[in-house]
Amino acid sequence: MVKKNRKVKSSKSVGKKVVAGTAWMVAARWCMRGIGLVSTIILARLLTPADFGIVAISMIVVGLVDVFSQTGLALSLIRHPDPTDDHFNTVFTLQIMTGVVVGATLYFVAPFGAAYFDDPRVTLVVQVLALRSVIQGFENPGIIWFRKNMEFNKDFQYLVWTKFIRFFVVVILAFILRNYWALVLAMVSAKIIVVAISYVMHPFRPRFSLSRVADVWSYSLWMLVVHIGHFLNSKIDEIVIGGVINTTSVGYYNVAKDLASSPTQELVVPISRVLFSAYSKMMHATKELSDPFLKSFSSIAIICFATGGGISLVVEDMVLVVLGDQWQASIAPMFWIALSAIVFALSSNMSQLLSVLGKVKTASALSWVRVLALVPALYFAASTGDLENVSIGRFLVLTGLFLPTIPIFCHATGIAWHRILLCLWRPALAFAAMALAVWPVDGFLLEPSALRLLTKVSIGAIAYSGTIYALWVGTGRPDGLEATIDSMFGKLSSLKDPRK
Repeated sequence: MVKKNRKVKSSKSVGKKVVAGTAWMVAARWCMRGIGLVSTIILARLLTPADFGIVAISMIVVGLVDVFSQTGLALSLIRHPDPTDDHFNTVFTLQIMTGVVVGATLYFVAPFGAAYFDDPRVTLVVQVLALRSVIQGFENPGIIWFRKNMEFNKDFQYLVWTKFIRFFVVVILAFILRNYWALVLAMVSAKIIVVAISYVMHPFRPRFSLSRVADVWSYSLWMLVVHIGHFLNSKIDEIVIGGVINTTSVGYYNVAKDLASSPTQELVVPISRVLFSAYSKMMHATKELSDPFLKSFSSIAIICFATGGGISLVVEDMVLVVLGDQWQASIAPMFWIALSAIVFALSSNMSQLLSVLGKVKTASALSWVRVLALVPALYFAASTGDLENVSIGRFLVLTGLFLPTIPIFCHATGIAWHRILLCLWRPALAFAAMALAVWPVDGFLLEPSALRLLTKVSIGAIAYSGTIYALWVGTGRPDGLEATIDSMFGKLSSLKDPRK
């Protein structure tokens, strides 16, 4: 049996779980990011941009079909006030059915994907990756309980172990094969091991059942629409590049996107993972959600401008030092991708609250408007054959739609629009200060190097954090991430000084 939910009786107890859960999830994501960064560096030396390109475009084909399996089944259980074994069994059964359908569909659409990208290698790669979707369906739904009950220490263990497995498998295969098949076979074999681990980590043993399908699908169907829109938002640029330019360009762009977006995602995604569970505990008290959301939104804005903005200032040094000269074509688009990551993360955070509150129609509409705006802009930009133009087009569309999104979001949630804007001005000014502080370094250290990269990162971090702190103090020390960090330092100083 799935163990019963421990009731969370107050926003204070939820808040404590959020703080602890965020710490676990941030630790998990940074462990995973560290593992992923080491993996990228090793693979970039063993494989070529063309190898990355063939896997990237194959994953686009896989993603276009696999996104239909992202129905939010797990989220429906997290939102449910008291799910039973029947609910979990129903999710398990739907997972398998969806995985089989997706796998079969991928097998038959693979040649069409190869024709679109004009690369016959895509056919077999996609057909092999179809196995991954089938295997995924057998994952133990009991692990959803880690998030449902906000047991993020166990979620941490599951996430990190699975990342370690992928790392070892892909590196071993890359040393042996030295081509794109190392990436493909690693994804399939690692998935088998990950599914096995899900049964080791949670005692729930699912059975086939569809007795609660109505309860599960009532929320999940609309979440499917949201997830499809979110997938297209994140992948449409690579789809366009692969169809209009070529496979190798996708490889350059894909790696640039991974390096530019990951630092932002590795902090924002774990916070969002925790917040969805926390918001679900309070979703029937909409007014009580306003302050927690604004506090989290402000914190995410500070993180996004620091990471996305910081990456944009060191792209040349990062690519040449970390990846090597063969990846120079990734430098120009990486600057704009890093800035786009800021806007995308903020938009996704607002969409998350809409989904928790059950306003999935509004969330899906906002997501699809971005898709419809991105498609023509990116096709026009890609027709020039310049990856930088594609990244600029993405940035302009996302930024241009972000401000009109705010009043729509505020109308749906009841949060005053000026309170959203108040969360953004301090991080934006701190980013400007960071840029002004980092800019002169190029005049002293002319050539890209590890020293120049480290110098820029150090100066930028000091300038950004110093400006944020000064603005926070100057505005009366409002509650938020700055207050939390200041309180932590205060407690540490008290421990060091026995007189306090």
